[in-house]
Amino acid sequence: EGLIFPMEALLRRFHHYLIARQCQCAEIIWQFEPLLGASQSMTVNLSDSSQDCANLLDLSRLHLEQLDLPPSIERISLFCNQFITSSNPVFDLFDDLRAENCHSSKLIDCLHARLGKNAISKITADAEYLPELASKTTQIRSQPSTQPQHKLNETQRPIWLLPAPAPIRMYRQQLYWKKPLTIVRGPERLCANWWQSEQQRDYYLASDHLGAHYWIYRESTNNRWFLHGVFA
Repeated sequence: EGLIFPMEALLRRFHHYLIARQCQCAEIIWQFEPLLGASQSMTVNLSDSSQDCANLLDLSRLHLEQLDLPPSIERISLFCNQFITSSNPVFDLFDDLRAENCHSSKLIDCLHARLGKNAISKITADAEYLPELASKTTQIRSQPSTQPQHKLNETQRPIWLLPAPAPIRMYRQQLYWKKPLTIVRGPERLCANWWQSEQQRDYYLASDHLGAHYWIYRESTNNRWFLHGVFA
């Protein structure tokens, strides 16, 4: 706790430097040099670039709790090698979007500080037609946010899919998966991997009598039905 006061003073000076240079930082590095023994460093990564002095201090405090330092520290140094040029902000009338993004970044940074860099992940889109290949979980990198390379499909699909498609029973022209299913919308035809083994599926949105919605498909090659995802 005795290190917080000099760290706050360094961050205030760093904050004025960022404002003067019209830039933000994506990472800061603390270095602690004890009276005896080797120095130790502590890296604070940000999920989005910032120049918020109070936020940087809070994150540094969280990281400091995980660090085992000797009882006497002779010198504290602050370094930064990742600067991001500040763009001209576009302010919304109520500023809701900017505030939401700011809260999300702070939450991600706090989780990283508490649990480590590999503790949380996100869903990203990939350039694949088959739904089980079109999205994947990746680590949230401590870098300024960028636009994804591939956009998510605009059709209505569940975010979470079953680990493996579950067979749906057909009895007297009625689809059953625990309960009778009624098709609400469809089909949406997906074809992929024609150069290896062509897969052609017709996807439908179905529901049961309780109002739950399911994402089902029929394989064109054998007319078998499968459940692929469940909507919240």
